[in-house]
Amino acid sequence: MNNAPIKKPFRPPSRRTQFSFFSLRGNRVYLTGTFNDWSPDSIEMKGTGDGHFKQWLELPEGHHEYKFVVDDTWMADPACPHWKPNKHGSLNSVIDIPN
Repeated sequence: MNNAPIKKPFRPPSRRTQFSFFSLRGNRVYLTGTFNDWSPDSIEMKGTGDGHFKQWLELPEGHHEYKFVVDDTWMADPACPHWKPNKHGSLNSVIDIPN
């Protein structure tokens, strides 16, 4: 019989983070970034019916870059004050999750 304690896998600290976007023209809005390997359609944002879209994510501490995909058009977050140039000649929004 093995009496060794069961080890839980290590999970880095994380924070529940809300992303929001406003667009009167957007029918479908997705969130993409370094946290989902830039998958353009894996995190659909929930529309409130008045042009606002929201989504909560549990993000690990650290530096994350992201964009919104609005009806197949990639856009930086206009409400985010921190942007970083990317290799495609456009900007990524940046969020830092403290520990």
